[in-house]
Amino acid sequence: MGSTSSPATGGIQTRPDGATIVCRVTPGSPRDEVAGWRAGRLHLRVRAAALEGRANDAVVDLLATTLDVRRSSVRLLQGHRSREKTVLILGMDADTLRRRLPPQEGGGRAG
Repeated sequence: MGSTSSPATGGIQTRPDGATIVCRVTPGSPRDEVAGWRAGRLHLRVRAAALEGRANDAVVDLLATTLDVRRSSVRLLQGHRSREKTVLILGMDADTLRRRLPPQEGGGRAG
């Protein structure tokens, strides 16, 4: 179970303390938005520049709003200085996380 994310799992994994998601972030975008899935990663666009952690803060804010969770429940685990980030959503399982995000292209999960 502790395997790495793959396109089949949508970059989402369950952990004892919550679920993780792998995101690809584009800073300096015209607006903050969840831009869908690409190569098994959730693509996020944020207005903030990748400067002094501003884009990371914007990612946390965007995911908290999108997932309807408190900002304190969203933790950046990896990728503080990278466009690819692993984010932990505390107290949420992978199935709930998938339901709260846009469906993956190419056929989501069969119900």
